[in-house]
Amino acid sequence: FWPVLLVVRLMPPKQRASAAAKAAPSARPKGTDGSDGKYRMVIENKYKQLAQERKTFKLALLLHTLYVLVLAAWTLYPLYKGVDVGSQSVLAISFGALVVLIGWLCSSMNKVGLFKFYSTGTTMSSFVPIMASVRALQGIPDPSTVFNTAVLVGMGVEVAQASVLLKNVYVAFNVAGAVILGFAGFKGKWIARLMSS
Repeated sequence: FWPVLLVVRLMPPKQRASAAAKAAPSARPKGTDGSDGKYRMVIENKYKQLAQERKTFKLALLLHTLYVLVLAAWTLYPLYKGVDVGSQSVLAISFGALVVLIGWLCSSMNKVGLFKFYSTGTTMSSFVPIMASVRALQGIPDPSTVFNTAVLVGMGVEVAQASVLLKNVYVAFNVAGAVILGFAGFKGKWIARLMSS
């Protein structure tokens, strides 16, 4: 083997290049003269765009899942401690969890109907954090926020500071949640439209 390498190294550069070109496989398929390019399969831009949109959809779905998990912890921890948070909060979280589950089914299956259902569900769900933020800004206390304020007061934070801090966090979290839900719903609807066309 090493004598071949020695001979190749001793060749002039032009001969080495022509020898390499002869040894390299042809870029053209055998049996063609290269003029059949218009008959070869080309991936349409629609499918490239669909693949890119699916990646973005999975990111939006991950953010949606995190939002629902944090909201569930915020609401269900007081419920676990015996505080009545209201049936509306529990129903909203249950519906949100159902929509997230449908979203994960969408990401693994190619069903246009599931994407449409997910899009509709997230659009409906996005009104919940908006209404919660408006209620908090109007001064209507949320039972879980009141409980979590009491937890902060128990840790040594003043009542006024804890109340204002948690109200601001609650409003910011819900506004971010509405944006996430809107974005995820838009992506689901866009993918359904791309799959239908």
